[in-house]
Amino acid sequence: MSWIKWTLAAACLVTACSSGSSSGKDTSSTTTPGSNTGTVAASAWRDVAQGKFANKTWKLASARSSTGWRCFDAQGVAQQSSGSTTTTTTANAPTRDGRSAQCLPPTSAPTKPPFVAFVDGAEGNQWVVVGAAADGVKKVSLVFGDGTATPLNVDPKSRLVIWKGPASVKPKQIRTDKATCTIAPTSSTDPQALCAGVQPAAAAK
Repeated sequence: MSWIKWTLAAACLVTACSSGSSSGKDTSSTTTPGSNTGTVAASAWRDVAQGKFANKTWKLASARSSTGWRCFDAQGVAQQSSGSTTTTTTANAPTRDGRSAQCLPPTSAPTKPPFVAFVDGAEGNQWVVVGAAADGVKKVSLVFGDGTATPLNVDPKSRLVIWKGPASVKPKQIRTDKATCTIAPTSSTDPQALCAGVQPAAAAK
């Protein structure tokens, strides 16, 4: 689909993020241990990307846990705040200021889940995807409604993936090395097939 005009770049180029800066009120940040994700020190969080979607500002911070997992704190992202309905990367993940982090495994662990979505959906006639791939994932592609796919660039430092293109191509799934998950669910989509961070269709607002 080379005819599609799509924009893809490293997060800092697209979203004017602060480069490695300390993220907000670290002294009030709290963390709790996960089943295997470990803990995250309050001072470890760093802003990695920010932008606007549907006229709302979103912001991502990232930190390494005590067991090597890469954790993300998403602020201002509606689908990250739904709690009971949003698919998560791991149970009992570290928290920050009351928000559950989304954590991806290190290369030394099985890459499950391989991908998490933070921003995902239509904005006017455009579709926006902001997500992250686990450290062990080598290839990430976006699958369209007609079954074709386009490779996505993964920022080597932040592991973020950002894609913006016409909603008319109907982005449907994210394909990684050995797995595929859904980013545009319908009422009949199995919740187990959703990418981490994506709401079931019935829960989407």
